[in-house]
Amino acid sequence: MKSFILIFFFLSCASSKVAELSQKERIKIQIKYIKTLRPILKSDEFAFMKCTELGRTNVDKPKDFDVDTWKGFGIIELREAGHKAGANILATNHLEVGSKNRFNGIYYRCENTNTINEVDGPIGMCGASEERIFSLKYPNDDTREFGKEMLKQKIKYHGLSNHYISFSVVDMKYSFTRKEFQAKGYFFKCL
Repeated sequence: MKSFILIFFFLSCASSKVAELSQKERIKIQIKYIKTLRPILKSDEFAFMKCTELGRTNVDKPKDFDVDTWKGFGIIELREAGHKAGANILATNHLEVGSKNRFNGIYYRCENTNTINEVDGPIGMCGASEERIFSLKYPNDDTREFGKEMLKQKIKYHGLSNHYISFSVVDMKYSFTRKEFQAKGYFFKCL
């Protein structure tokens, strides 16, 4: 009986370790999706980006889903389908259909896309043209690494939308009481 209990204990420990590793791998993959596929921004000159449509899909979520965080960002399921199709740009929209939230996505492969570089801080003689604090509601404590990357991408999108050449993210913090990330973004007109 003791040996049976020991075997059960070791098997349960081993299975929890595998589940932990698979969650870490899943987070790495999701971070890859948000780094390689970005939504269309207001500043994009879509007619000149030489885009080819690769596909369309929609995903339904329950009524209590956190729509505000994902509405302009594109939920992971949409990004996953776009990534598999080889897209680099995602057009999204959100509708409330009955008791569900419907997220629609159109995937494009675009040849000409705006870029922005992340830097560590002030660049030589170049001072920041803009600095501001960004926040992101993020109630999931388990996957904070993913939340950090989401906020970084939100800051990057602001820089792209305002035609900056480089950006820097500093002082990233997580507030347990407000359940949100905060960071300061600096934006530069030089490289």
